[in-house]
Amino acid sequence: MSAVSHASYAPLAGKQLKVLVADDVAGNQMVMQAILARAGCSVVVVDNGAAAIAECARETFDVVLMDMRMPGMSGLDAVRAIRSEEQATGRARVPILMCSAAPEHAAEAGEAGADGYVTKPITPRGLIAQIATTLT
Repeated sequence: MSAVSHASYAPLAGKQLKVLVADDVAGNQMVMQAILARAGCSVVVVDNGAAAIAECARETFDVVLMDMRMPGMSGLDAVRAIRSEEQATGRARVPILMCSAAPEHAAEAGEAGADGYVTKPITPRGLIAQIATTLT
């Protein structure tokens, strides 16, 4: 079976995206990394908001998946900091998808500067569809 042969992965076929995953839970990291790798994406994983900010300043990503609630610095604060850095430096705006188990957090994520929202538990169909929608 090829990397994108399953219908859930079709929206990203041939795109070879570079994705940053910021989540403090190892199980969530592994699930997202497996889904994205199967879709042909290159994945960088960090476990906190400060590390996500540093990676976004250091590298260019096609999309960032940001957990909403992380210790130390929340995903909301990290998104705000990334957006501030983009404005201050003129760096291109990276699409950021906030990830949380509570759908009611979607509005708060948007207010912080996220471009979309993925509800946990993460599924291949849901994750890939939201990435494809955000990038179009």
